[in-house]
Amino acid sequence: MDPLWLRARSELRSTWRATVLLALLFAIGGGCTLTALAGARRTQTAMPRFVAYNRPEDVSLFFPPSPEIAARVLALPEVDQTLRTPFLMVSTDPSKFGSTVVFGAADAIALRSAERPMVLQGRLAAPGRADEAVVNDAAVRQAHLHVGSRVRLYAFSRAQIQQISGNGIVGTKAPAGPHLSVRVVGVVRQPNDIAVVPIHQDVI
Repeated sequence: MDPLWLRARSELRSTWRATVLLALLFAIGGGCTLTALAGARRTQTAMPRFVAYNRPEDVSLFFPPSPEIAARVLALPEVDQTLRTPFLMVSTDPSKFGSTVVFGAADAIALRSAERPMVLQGRLAAPGRADEAVVNDAAVRQAHLHVGSRVRLYAFSRAQIQQISGNGIVGTKAPAGPHLSVRVVGVVRQPNDIAVVPIHQDVI
């Protein structure tokens, strides 16, 4: 066989291998780049998507001067829906006003149609079950709670609540109201458990 042809064929084989290897490298590199870009885009949109799912309230109404004023505000045509999440005057410490913040879902909208949390473990508390509670993942880390944990809550008396409403918690004595035990049925996360929520919220 012609030596020139043998050399050409040998070079063609080596060039073909190099070309295929280069193409594979480009394919792998391009795939990694596209995957990284897709992941970065998903990360960038994660918080807005979470907030959209959460459907946070736009306006919070605290301690209305009278039921009549509250009714007038709720009757405004701009109001799409309302929910009630009262701050519960309870403490996890029987000797003082603790650092735990406890809210109640007082209607079927709260935590379901609006202010919907991401359920990390377990489930949401059943409506009408005062002995069930959910906690955020910060409480899990700090208080070592988990689904199935029981938490004892100590309530403040009506007189104490009126005093706190007028003067704040400074000088508040130990809770003088009844105490109760609740069972943790879920671990949840709200947008404000992660970072500043990118929404404009008015507080009245």
